[in-house]
Amino acid sequence: MQLFVKCKTCQRPLGIANEAAVRAQLPEYFTLKCTYADCPMHDRIQYFESHDAQAASGGAGTVGGALMVGVLGALLGGPLGLLLGGAVGGGVGRAIDTDDVRAAARFNAS
Repeated sequence: MQLFVKCKTCQRPLGIANEAAVRAQLPEYFTLKCTYADCPMHDRIQYFESHDAQAASGGAGTVGGALMVGVLGALLGGPLGLLLGGAVGGGVGRAIDTDDVRAAARFNAS
């Protein structure tokens, strides 16, 4: 899950480096700088409140899991290992994606 707020000028997402599961775990007030070079507020401090934060799921677990376990399977078991590893990795990644979507929904509802 990725936490972000939107820049008050360009409305693009600014990532929040925090592992909060719900809004109450964020500081009530915090500051960030917009990192987009074409934004008029680039590198200027902006003030946000915890209720400004939103969460989005990462969504890369299925592909990443299939690739990682598939490559490991290929190294250990050749072509058959690649196929089996990719299938197992995809299943593991899909479960991670589901948990990530639930976590983002829980944060946004808090």
